[in-house]
Amino acid sequence: MHRRYLLIITALVLGLTTWSFARGGLQKGGMPSADHRVGKIGHVTITAPVKVGNTTLPVGDYEVKHISTPKEHFVEFIRVVEIPNPAWAMRRPPQGTPRYERQKIAKANCTLEPLAKKVGKTAVVISGNEASLLRLQIKGEDVAHGF
Repeated sequence: MHRRYLLIITALVLGLTTWSFARGGLQKGGMPSADHRVGKIGHVTITAPVKVGNTTLPVGDYEVKHISTPKEHFVEFIRVVEIPNPAWAMRRPPQGTPRYERQKIAKANCTLEPLAKKVGKTAVVISGNEASLLRLQIKGEDVAHGF
């Protein structure tokens, strides 16, 4: 009787192990599997206008986030702008916490490239000739986003 239970447990362990190895990596269509870390929010500063998709990003600070839906996946570029406090203009000491406004500037479809390890710092790769965004790596993810 114990031997029968041992055989059943062994078969389950082997089956689950095989299944977990078979489902790793990117799924069909470049969609991330559950094994990849995506969906983190990164912060980048754009110092010169950059084209991403059909939109040109103006100079500024941005939050970038990979979003995945059943039909597509893309990166959103949200510009973060500090709302000035009139009291600060009169050289009074700042009171309270600064307020920020977030403006969705662009949504660009992307392809995923698996990386060997997690990204340590959010970074962008821009083509020199056209000033267009080629690749984005977001801190904490283990994929690069290509445009």
